[in-house]
Amino acid sequence: HLHIENISMTDVFISNTRHQLIHINQFDNHLENNNHIYLFLITEQGSLTGKYRFHLNPEPTWNGEFIANNLDLSFLTLQKNDVVNFTLLTHGAYAQDQTVYLKVNDIKGSFGQYPILGNMQFTYRNDQLSIPSSNISIGSTTASFSGYANKEWHIQWQLHCPSVAMFLKNASGDISASGSMTNDRMHPVIKAE
Repeated sequence: HLHIENISMTDVFISNTRHQLIHINQFDNHLENNNHIYLFLITEQGSLTGKYRFHLNPEPTWNGEFIANNLDLSFLTLQKNDVVNFTLLTHGAYAQDQTVYLKVNDIKGSFGQYPILGNMQFTYRNDQLSIPSSNISIGSTTASFSGYANKEWHIQWQLHCPSVAMFLKNASGDISASGSMTNDRMHPVIKAE
C-alpha cells in the first residue's frame, strides 16, 4: 500500500541534445479532501493548473479539468513567445467497457505573429474512437477533421493554407485540400483532393 499526499519539484530541465525543451520552475501535485488531486505546474513561460480525481472501486475511473495559461510552445516551434491557452476536460473508466473522453476547448495562442484558435474532442469507447467536428487555425490557415475509427478508419479532413511561407520561410504558394483516412487501423490510407 502506497500513500502519497504531495509531490513538489523546482528547477527541472528537460532537453534533447540540441535544445532545452522545457524548464519547469515549480511543480506541485497534492491530495486534498474528497480525493481531488490538484496539479500546479509553472514553466519559464506559462502555467498548467487543474484538478483531477481517481476512484478505484468498484472500477477505476477518473475525471479532471486542466487550464493552460500562456504555456510555452517554443520546445515545439523553436521560436520564442509562441504560447497556447486552453481548457482540457477528461473523464473515463477502465473496465470491460473502457472509456476515455478528452475535450480541448478554447485553444488560443500565438505561433510567431499568427494567432492560434481551435477546439478538439475525442472519445474512445468499446474499441471505437469518435472524433466530432474538431478544428484548429493558425492565422489564415485552417484544418478540420471528424469521423470515427473502429477496425477501420473513417476520418474526413480539410486543410486550407493560403501561404505556405507562413510555415516554411523560403517556400511560396498555397495549399487547399480535403480528403479522408480509410483502411484498417494498422494500415491507414490517406487520400487528398
